[in-house]
Amino acid sequence: MSDNLKLTDLPGVGPSKAQALEEAGFGTIEALQAASESDLSSVPGISENLALKIKEAVPNLVQESASADAPSEPIPAGQTDDLLNISGITPARADSLREAGFETADDLKNASQDQLSSVKGISTALAARIKASLGGIDLEEKAVSSVTSSTEDTPDDPTPTELRPRGHAQKLPELDPEERRLLSQKQREGKPTFNRQDGHMKKRLTKNKHKSVWRRPRGTHSKQRRRRGGHGEVVRSGYRTPVSVRGRHASGFKEVRVHRPEDLSDIDPTIEAIRIAASVGNRKRERIEDMAEENGIRVLNPSYEEVSLQ
Repeated sequence: MSDNLKLTDLPGVGPSKAQALEEAGFGTIEALQAASESDLSSVPGISENLALKIKEAVPNLVQESASADAPSEPIPAGQTDDLLNISGITPARADSLREAGFETADDLKNASQDQLSSVKGISTALAARIKASLGGIDLEEKAVSSVTSSTEDTPDDPTPTELRPRGHAQKLPELDPEERRLLSQKQREGKPTFNRQDGHMKKRLTKNKHKSVWRRPRGTHSKQRRRRGGHGEVVRSGYRTPVSVRGRHASGFKEVRVHRPEDLSDIDPTIEAIRIAASVGNRKRERIEDMAEENGIRVLNPSYEEVSLQ
């Protein structure tokens, strides 16, 4: 049993009650294990309910202390930093990767996306994310002292690959010439930022650091109301987007946000595209992307997969 067990670790036992237990002869965990509930409840300040809680908590406390004192298995060198430094890999996923034979980051870099996605807890989207992040990770170089023979065969170069978006990433909607002209005009001209007069001077008037809540200037001598140059644009007719392309994505699709695969049943793939919500997990995202690819629906924020160039 560990020597650092204290009476104050028990639920409901503070310094004063711990002192009362010690004065009554129950100053150790062994004494509490041997005592009955009636013996504990006879101590001043210890009720019957608290005595019951103490008796129930003592075995758990002893078990937790024993597991904490047990020596942990040593982790092989090179496994503590490489995998956990990669984006998206938690300790549980790192253990699954090691069980599958991926001991270091170099093993992950040399593996294909299909091999990584076959590991428990690693989805296709996460496998692509791991492959993409490996190119930018600065791993500590370890000095290896070995003598190599000049006649040793050099390994063949790996097949070149690249990451490409899943699904119909290049698909465009069916637009008439007038809609294409208006959409091109919208992207070309853009829209100014309408800042409230003196909004940068009052923190309470701003939504965030760069954008203020719009209010029409009303001052008699307001230079913004009189449209003097350099004092900001005023909201007026002519800035609004034409109705036929209002709210459209830059590709021309009407953007629809989805949270689950069932949301795709009402999507028209000829004029609508989907954007998967940020709160959707990797597995549900993968199902949504599979269904969207089958139905010919474009995903505006797709996952990436590794594709061979040969």
